[in-house]
Amino acid sequence: MRSSRELCPAFSRASRVAHPAASRYFAIGDQFGDPEMTVRSIPTLHGVAAPSASSTETKPGIEIERRVTEEPPYKVILHNDDYTPMEHVVAVLQKVIPRMSVRRAVDIMMEAHTKGKAVATKCHKELAELYQDGLKNEGLISTIEPD
Repeated sequence: MRSSRELCPAFSRASRVAHPAASRYFAIGDQFGDPEMTVRSIPTLHGVAAPSASSTETKPGIEIERRVTEEPPYKVILHNDDYTPMEHVVAVLQKVIPRMSVRRAVDIMMEAHTKGKAVATKCHKELAELYQDGLKNEGLISTIEPD
């Protein structure tokens, strides 16, 4: 069986001495009469060590504070128009609103087509504004209002 020295390119085979660059990462120790490599330290980005598993555990008795928003959810309302193809409306709804299924997009499109408007989704105000802008950029008419 080959020793770790023979397999590691950082060691010179002739002198059996560690390459100078390897000394940053490995220390040579004498265990059981045969020098072996032991890890000295692991280089980290910007000198910050990654947290260990034990440091990421939550201590019992400590409660985590969560903020609950007081503003109501907003509805993104899709309005009917007589010139946009139905396939385009379904494709845009799926593109702009994440996790929108084809079936749900078709249902929203049909409700807007038959009743004049349909609620596309309910979410917080900033996200509703983002969806409204996305629908507008794709040529659809939409509004937002508090639920």
